[in-house]
Amino acid sequence: MSYLERCKSVGRLGPTKTEIDRISAFGDFVLGHERAKTFADLKSYPISEMDDSEALVLDIEAKSNFVSVRANTAVFRDCFYYEVTLLTDGLMQIGWCNLNTSFSS
Repeated sequence: MSYLERCKSVGRLGPTKTEIDRISAFGDFVLGHERAKTFADLKSYPISEMDDSEALVLDIEAKSNFVSVRANTAVFRDCFYYEVTLLTDGLMQIGWCNLNTSFSS
C-alpha cells in the first residue's frame, strides 16, 4: 500500500510523529523539549519527567502576547481528538484550522 493510500485509509496526512510546524508559527515561543534541554544543562529543571522528550515535543511556552501555531499533521476523516493541559491563566484559544489559515496579530 502506498503512502497516499495509507493516509486515505486512516484519514490522516503527515508524518507519523506529530510535532509543531515552526514555519506556520506567529509570535515568539519556546518548545518544551528545547526548554528542558536548556534547564538540563543548568541542572535545575523542576519537572521530574524532563527526560521524557516525547511528552515535551508539543509543550509550548509563549514568549509574546499572542502565539499561534499548528501541527505538522492533518486529519480529514473519521473522529480524532486531542487533549490539552493548561498550566497558566490568561486567554487561550485551542482548536482546529486548515492549511490555508494564516496566523497574525
